[in-house]
Amino acid sequence: MIRIKIISIIALLGLALAVSAQCPLRIKGGDAVSVGLYIAPVDRTAMPVVEHDSGRMLTPASIMKSLTMATALELLGPDFRWNTRVMAHGNLSHDGTLNGDIVIIGSGDPTLESRHFKEHPSFVASLVNAVKAHGIKTIRGKIRIYDAAVPHGGAVPSWEVEDIAWDYGAGTYAINYADNTFTLQIPSMQVYPPVPGLKIVDRREGQSGKIDISRGAGSDILFIYGSLGARKQASFPCSMPDPGSVLVQMVESRLVAAGIAVEREDIPQQSFRPGCGGAVEILSFDSPPLRDVGRSLMVRSDNLMAEATLRALAPGMPLKNAIQREIRFWHDKGVDLSCSRINDGSGLSRANAVSAAQLGAVLRAMAVSPQRNDYVDVFARVGLDGTMRSFLNRHERKGEFVLKSGSMGGVQCYAGYRIDPESRIPTHVIVVMVNNLVGSRTELRKAVETLLLDTAY
Repeated sequence: MIRIKIISIIALLGLALAVSAQCPLRIKGGDAVSVGLYIAPVDRTAMPVVEHDSGRMLTPASIMKSLTMATALELLGPDFRWNTRVMAHGNLSHDGTLNGDIVIIGSGDPTLESRHFKEHPSFVASLVNAVKAHGIKTIRGKIRIYDAAVPHGGAVPSWEVEDIAWDYGAGTYAINYADNTFTLQIPSMQVYPPVPGLKIVDRREGQSGKIDISRGAGSDILFIYGSLGARKQASFPCSMPDPGSVLVQMVESRLVAAGIAVEREDIPQQSFRPGCGGAVEILSFDSPPLRDVGRSLMVRSDNLMAEATLRALAPGMPLKNAIQREIRFWHDKGVDLSCSRINDGSGLSRANAVSAAQLGAVLRAMAVSPQRNDYVDVFARVGLDGTMRSFLNRHERKGEFVLKSGSMGGVQCYAGYRIDPESRIPTHVIVVMVNNLVGSRTELRKAVETLLLDTAY
């Protein structure tokens, strides 16, 4: 009898532990789905109000951008601006002939001629005006790019090749231009803006009604597969293999249109280096401030801008140096990211792995940072903005949360804050990470909405 009672007690304890360990996020999939949850007061001494497997390393997708922006605001400041300089390298004759080149010194600015910053002055127009203002009527040499600010630019090595050719797979370079994207028209195969050196291989066949495109990292060969189906024509957004060459082409055409000749001669002179003799600065062009770039990249989930922001942490150095600086910074702030895997700033890499607790710790630190207000402002308001517009959009509590979403095949994540409705100050950090998603994203979204609304803050 005693043995039976002991077994019964053990069984009841096991059942109680199983219930207590049950995931608060009610979704399909059972043990096949990996879930990390961390909802906690911003006070770092307080216990989480919701926590489930928060130490498990999971693929974050685009909520990685919340880490990138936090680091950049802390290390660079909200008023940081990328600065692109233009130099006249060579002797300027009395007749207005520049016996040399115009050199554009790239800084990694992701906003040059961006469609998302149309209100910002045009870099190309500013350059043309600067050439005029300095009395240059003929450029014997060429328009050149100096790209030392972002070595080994382009797509991150761990990105999937299936992503690289599309607009969201645009890499970052010392010179970025027009969001590093162009439009491909099918079946004419015309592209705008024109992309020098681009080769298009048309391998369409069948009647699938689906077009796929592919381009290897660093390659200028674009392959087209599939078919338009019943459609007669369609356009597709693609990434540029070399945005600097597109910018040079655009600058030349605008200079010529303004009556300034570009003769493209190879002028024998000392190789250009910043600070070298014989070069005069004719333009210093600033980007919008980081707080504005951050708002744009977080609300729209812009991968190019996120990568440029991460690279700004270590100008002139490889990507790994920027990542190492990020990890060291958070270590010094008491947030251990040593067990995480950080491969990029945007979250496009499937090789990234962080835990809900780690991101929660970063969010908690930012809630008491001098950069708190700027950081909270870069997130989309739930039910109102960007990728979070449809979330709780019919509920009276929309706007009570600010979140960054992240999604890719089998992955859906959210990170951000619950905001006090009156003071508009964050009260709780929120991290929801789901990998190996089995059900639909619509079902998951409803489950996350229920979790947020039912949580006792």
